[in-house]
Amino acid sequence: MGWASYVGYYIVTGLVTIYADHIDDRWEQWWGYDSTSGPTRWGVTGPYRMCSWGKQQSPIDIHPDILLFDPNLKHVKVEGSHVNGKLLNTGNDITFLLDSSFPTHVNVSEGPLSYVYHVTAIKFHFSKVDFNGSEHRIAGRAFPAEMQIIGYNGDLYENMSRAENSSNGVVIISTFLEIQPEGLEPNRALKIFTSNLEAISERNSNVQINAFSIAELLPHTDHYITYDGSMTQPSCQETVTWIIFNKPTYISSSQLRELRNVRMDWPWKNVRPAMPLNHRVVRTNINSRKQSRLCSMKRDIFYDINSNFRT
Repeated sequence: MGWASYVGYYIVTGLVTIYADHIDDRWEQWWGYDSTSGPTRWGVTGPYRMCSWGKQQSPIDIHPDILLFDPNLKHVKVEGSHVNGKLLNTGNDITFLLDSSFPTHVNVSEGPLSYVYHVTAIKFHFSKVDFNGSEHRIAGRAFPAEMQIIGYNGDLYENMSRAENSSNGVVIISTFLEIQPEGLEPNRALKIFTSNLEAISERNSNVQINAFSIAELLPHTDHYITYDGSMTQPSCQETVTWIIFNKPTYISSSQLRELRNVRMDWPWKNVRPAMPLNHRVVRTNINSRKQSRLCSMKRDIFYDINSNFRT
């Protein structure tokens, strides 16, 4: 079952400023998610003008009437061995930062991509309530949380700092986190993160995690949507190819509670509101027109938004 809910009706973190070494430290500490330094204020002052004036900003609200089926979209490939890294409380989010000295990369390729991208980080966006925790929305509705896997174009650029300010620089793979329905198990790889959250209860605290498989975090599906957008945190660079899978990664209620218990600088959520689409093309490899003829697809492309997922 996928996020293509009600097909027939509904078809269907940016990067932490740790990368933005060209921005003065005082601005890195300034932005947040409260009323004085939150998303509506990011582009008003300081070096983050793109956040207010950009025309390809993320996240977006995904509506059925904006989707364009593209039969040329390939399956996304996520390849690589286990990695080491640090789980970090930045104050604005929870980030898993891969060890840059690790000898091998986790590579993302194919799908809508023309290059090979190296994963550098994973970010978690969530709120204190289930109905407003994801940055992207489906037909106006959100999920309890959203996980974003971030990588830079390793074919053209030597690091994330260069790539995030350059054309075709960044890919972000997004998957919604949904509370597991009865009879299904939460994602085992995700449990490695949530079991270490107590160790990062304070801002700027971190814990080492070794031999971790990023591929195991992803749902089992070949279906997704894709569009050109931006980082969802300052400096909001518009250099991102977004890939949003049509199935969720499952999280248990207790794991979600552990995520929410981590102390942040924001009181309720670290979610940027949906931004205007501005006539962008949003493509998908889900051919909904086949649903009446291909019963095998029907189970993949249907689910009820924020309700129990069928298997």
